[in-house]
Amino acid sequence: MSTSSSIQAWGVKDLYVVVSLCNITCLTCSGPTSTNCLTCPLGTYLQGSVCILLCPFYTMPSSRLCVTSCPAYYYVNTLNNYCEICPNNCQTCINSTDCVTWDSGQDPTDNLLVNYLSLWIILIVIGVVLIGILLWKLCCSKKTFYDTMEEEVIDHNGAGRQKKPEINYST
Repeated sequence: MSTSSSIQAWGVKDLYVVVSLCNITCLTCSGPTSTNCLTCPLGTYLQGSVCILLCPFYTMPSSRLCVTSCPAYYYVNTLNNYCEICPNNCQTCINSTDCVTWDSGQDPTDNLLVNYLSLWIILIVIGVVLIGILLWKLCCSKKTFYDTMEEEVIDHNGAGRQKKPEINYST
């Protein structure tokens, strides 16, 4: 068996792996102290490189970060001081429905038009349903409102419903 001198091998010599545990307040870290956090466990938020329970200003709940102001495409929910996402194509908003600054090329009336059309469609559907119920009552129910009035009369003296008295008009 002959060996060729063109065969070369590469390897690693003296490889050392160092495992460093994070401080208990960190989920991931860049060092061993509580000021070296990169991410935080559930229920805590990252402010700078420290995990805290409550953010002093605003919270980005999706990334669990503390911020001093909400970034573009987010607004402050004043109930919990969370930065929440604005409506579609809205760069600056004051709540989940009212946009102040739209992305370039976006017509600000588009969102209003969709809202008004949705409202009109809902009102039309409600109207059609109510008309259908009224027509069914008038044509298809066994007794009409007037038939019931002919059969019964309410005694306002507290006696309840009584049969309407027969009136003889022949005398």
